[in-house]
Amino acid sequence: MKYFTRGFFVFFLIGLQQSLLFGQSKARFAKLEVGKPCPDVLFKNIQYYSKTRASLKDFRGKWLVLDFWSSGCTSCVAAFPHVNEMQKKFKDAVQFLLVAQDDKYVRPMYEKFRVKENLQLPIIFDTVLWKYFDIYLVPYVVVLDDKGICRAIVGGLKEQNMTDLIAHKNPDITPAYTRTQWAEKNIDYDKLLLIDGNGGQETDFTYRSIFYPFKPGSSRSGGMEFGPKLVNTMQFWGVSIERLYKVAYYDTLPLEPLAFEHNCYSNWVYHPILEITDTLSYNPGSDSDKNLFCYSVTVPPEKLTRKFMQETIQRDLQTYFGYHVRIEKRVMPYWRLVAKEGAAEKLKTKGGKTERLHKGMGQDGIAYNNSPVYRIIQSLWYYHQLEPAFVDETGITGNIDFKLDCLMTDLNDIKRALQQIGLDLEKGEKEMKVLIISDPDNNGKSVSSLTSTSK
Repeated sequence: MKYFTRGFFVFFLIGLQQSLLFGQSKARFAKLEVGKPCPDVLFKNIQYYSKTRASLKDFRGKWLVLDFWSSGCTSCVAAFPHVNEMQKKFKDAVQFLLVAQDDKYVRPMYEKFRVKENLQLPIIFDTVLWKYFDIYLVPYVVVLDDKGICRAIVGGLKEQNMTDLIAHKNPDITPAYTRTQWAEKNIDYDKLLLIDGNGGQETDFTYRSIFYPFKPGSSRSGGMEFGPKLVNTMQFWGVSIERLYKVAYYDTLPLEPLAFEHNCYSNWVYHPILEITDTLSYNPGSDSDKNLFCYSVTVPPEKLTRKFMQETIQRDLQTYFGYHVRIEKRVMPYWRLVAKEGAAEKLKTKGGKTERLHKGMGQDGIAYNNSPVYRIIQSLWYYHQLEPAFVDETGITGNIDFKLDCLMTDLNDIKRALQQIGLDLEKGEKEMKVLIISDPDNNGKSVSSLTSTSK
C-alpha cells in the first residue's frame, strides 16, 4: 500500500505538470494579447527541426513566428516560398514554425510543396493547438519576441514587417482575429450599415446612399452581387473601388467561369483597365485595409429592376469618385487551352458517374471523371484570377476523364501536367470587352452617356 501511494503521488505530480504545460487541453482557449507573454505550450512531433518536442521556453533567445494555416487556404500555401526566404534571412534572430490544421489531406499536400519549393521550414500538424488559440480564419500569424512576449497577431507577414518588429517599430500590418474576436467584430448583414452601431457609428456616413471609408481593423467581409433573386438593398463592406465598378457596369454578365452557357468569361476582361493619374488611391491589389470603402444602397421596391439598381450605383460612384467609365472592345491577351493530336480520343470518358475524384482542397492537383473540359478552366481561374482569361479552344465537345498531378498555384507545373494528358496552355490575343476607368475631362460627360456604351 505504501508503494502504491507513493507511485500514485508521483503519477499525480506528472499529470499536474502536463496539465500546466498543456493548458490547451483544460482551458477552452488561451488568452493571447499583444504586449503580454504567450501562455506556454508544448509542440509535439515537430518535423524538419533539430528537436521533435519543444516548449515555447525552448525558443527563448530568438523571436518565434507561429504561422497557422490549413489545406484550404490558398494564400497561406502561396506564401510558403516567401516565409522560407524570411527564415533564411533572419535565421540568426528568428525561428519560423508552421502550424497546420491536421486533416487527411494536409500532410501529403504539404510534402509536395516542401519538395517542389525546397522548403526549409519546421512544421507541426496540431488541430488541438488551433482550438487552444481559438483560431478561426487563416492566415493567422503570431509573432513572439526573444522573451516570449507577443508582439503581433497578423493576417500575413512581410519581410519589412519582421524587420520593423525586431527594431521595435510599429509596422503597417493587418491584424488577425480569433473566433471570439471575429464574432464580436462581425457585421449583421441583415441590417443596414451604421444603424444601431452595425459596422460603425451613424455619424460615419459620407452621404446616403450610405458611403464611407472603411475603418482599418474592422471586419472586412466583402459584399453582395446580383443574384437570381433581385433585392432592393445591396451592401458592401471593406471593398475596393474596382469591386464597386464591376458590380455597377458589368450588367448581368457573370465574370467568373461558373456558368459557361453564357460564354461571357472568355469575352470579358476580368479586371478594369485604369487610365487615371492617381492609381495609388485605386490600388485594388493591396492586402492593406487602406483605400477600401463601405457602401449601402436601397431603392424603392416598386422601382426595382436590375437596370435601375445598376444605374443608381453608377450615379453614386460618379458623384463620389468622378471617374469616367466606358466599355469598349480591345484586343487583349488570354490563355488558350488547346489539344494535341489524338488527345480527344485519349481523354474520352469511359463513362460512370460525373464527379470530382480528388477529395482534397485541390491545391496539389485535380481529377474529374466523365466531366466537361470547362472543369479545367474553372480550376485554372480559381487559382490564377489575376492572369488573363483561360479559354477552352480544345475543340473537345464530349465529356472526358482527366487527372492533373501538379501544384495548382504554379502555372508552369500546371502546363507540365496538361502536356502529359495531351493538352497545353498557349498565349493568345483576341478581341474582348473591357471596362475602362479614366480621369474626368473638361467636357463633363454624364453618367447616361457612359452607360450607353455598355449596351
